[in-house]
Amino acid sequence: MKVALFGATGYTGSLLLKLILSHPNIEEVYVFSTTSAGNEVGISSEKIKYGKYLPYENMDDYDFEVVFSALPHLSSSEYYVGLIDDKIIIDLAADLRLNDRNVFEEVYGRLPASQKYIGKSVYGLTEINFEDISKSNLIANPGCYPTVSLLAILPVVREFKSVSNIIINAISGLSGAGKKANVDLLFSERADNVNVYSPGNSHRHHCEIQEKIGKYNNKVSISFNPYLIPVNRGIYSSCTIIFEESTTFDQINQLFNDIYSNKPFINIVPLEKLQLKEVIATNNCNISFSLNGNHLQVFSCIDNLMKGAAGAAIQNFNIRFGLPETTNLPTTNLL
Repeated sequence: MKVALFGATGYTGSLLLKLILSHPNIEEVYVFSTTSAGNEVGISSEKIKYGKYLPYENMDDYDFEVVFSALPHLSSSEYYVGLIDDKIIIDLAADLRLNDRNVFEEVYGRLPASQKYIGKSVYGLTEINFEDISKSNLIANPGCYPTVSLLAILPVVREFKSVSNIIINAISGLSGAGKKANVDLLFSERADNVNVYSPGNSHRHHCEIQEKIGKYNNKVSISFNPYLIPVNRGIYSSCTIIFEESTTFDQINQLFNDIYSNKPFINIVPLEKLQLKEVIATNNCNISFSLNGNHLQVFSCIDNLMKGAAGAAIQNFNIRFGLPETTNLPTTNLL
């Protein structure tokens, strides 16, 4: 398999390149860049064609079947939109995630270059959309916050039709903000510090979570509150789900275990075992829960750069090409 990687110099792109290079079913990779074109990639591998970052202007000169795009939101589809009819696209940006053009424009300020394909991609949440991913040539990787949140709450929303409100509090490591110069992200600013940002419904990932939940229940009210904490990577989410139907802890436990029984990256663990360090450098999502009357709290954690981005992209690639979805993806933290 020959693939192209757009945007290999950020945190996600750098990790994705390493996963691509170690993937047994990928023979060649063309690494494209605007700012680094002509420079050595810096990783020694025979799989990297020419060993250099290539300019996008010459894409037609190269023979590849799949595009992984790890470019920023709204920039991503500008580079691959002309390839959609001929290549398999796995986009890690937001350009194809939403199905509603009006919502997209409201949240991101303008429509992407791929606007005519909005609503035509498959949302790449692998544990939910496996079959559709296996047949699609246009796959939209979920955001990291939506991944950790949706895996925690979708089983409950699908099972209990009386769910009315969901409050999501999620803490994230600094790599989730991307690789950019920002005073607020300096070590001296973030150490021994924590803060909420874009709470309620003001974060752009709120609409992504709301839209995907709406497929099963469009009356659920979502409040999403993200926090930055002084760790490098990882997201720990606490979702409070309010519903009217009666249930028991054992029923909830059975629900999650049934839904995720054959999903290799989902682990249902005791609450005291749900720790962020257990999922770092893995493609796992670990989940636990606590029930108090009609208030169910579901806790989940992922590595935002792996299951929340690069690892999910490789998982989507594996599913699309009929490979074991665990191919070249770690399930154990060896750090």
